[in-house]
Parts: sequence; structure tokens; C-alpha cells
Amino acid sequence: MKGTNKRKLKIILGAFIVVAAIGILWYNAPLGATDLDPKDVKEIVVFDGNTGKSLHIEKQKDIDYIIDSLNSLRIKRRGVSVGYSGFRYKTTIYLNSGEEADGFNNFIINSPDTIRKDPFFYTTLDSKTPCDYIEDLYKKANES
Repeated sequence: MKGTNKRKLKIILGAFIVVAAIGILWYNAPLGATDLDPKDVKEIVVFDGNTGKSLHIEKQKDIDYIIDSLNSLRIKRRGVSVGYSGFRYKTTIYLNSGEEADGFNNFIINSPDTIRKDPFFYTTLDSKTPCDYIEDLYKKANES
């Protein structure tokens, strides 16, 4: 009977180690932010959490730049975002069909190197978010 309990304990411990290793690999694996064709995007709506103003981006050159920038991003989970409030740019991408884009949509751009898509914060690995570009679009909109 003692041998059976030791064997069960070893199996449970082994299974726990395997699950933990898979979890660590999954958490640390780099991801792509988006994989969209800019021509399929009708509009990008950005809500500025600092000012409370929305920006509807509909010009194709602006959509191309933002989507190409997001498509080129390689990101990595950095920490849990559940329970955090406040944000810089809440971004929603709408397709030509009028529906929201699947996958990495309704995310928050907090800075040039940080994205939040609950339940995680993500950090960029080799390029920057279009944060500065969006900020320039807001400035141009306020000048008009």
C-alpha cells in the first residue's frame, strides 16, 4: 500500500511539473499583435483615456500606417492587468463588414512599448506601437 501511495504522489508531482512548464512556456512565448489586411479595415476608433475624446480614423493612409505598425509588432506578456484602471488609448478596429475585428481587438495602447489586452499587459519586443502617430492625429484633429 505504501508503494502505491508513493507512485501516485510521483505521478501527481510529475503532472504538476509538466503543466507548470507548459504554462511558463505559454506565458513567455512571443505573439503577434494583429494579422489584418489594412484594406479590410473600415475604421479605427480610439478613445483617449486622458481627455475623454474619441477619434474616428477613416483615412486609408492612417489606417494603413496603424494596421501595418500593429501587424509588425511582436509582443510578450509582461504581467496581469486585471484590476488596473485607467488607460491611454482604447483602440477598436472595425472591418468593412461593420463588425469588430476578431482576435487582438479592443485593446489599449498605454505607451510606445506597452499594450494592455485584459487579462495581461504586453511589452513590445522589436518595434513600437503607433502611440505617437495616434497622438499626432489627435493634435491635428484639435487644430481643425
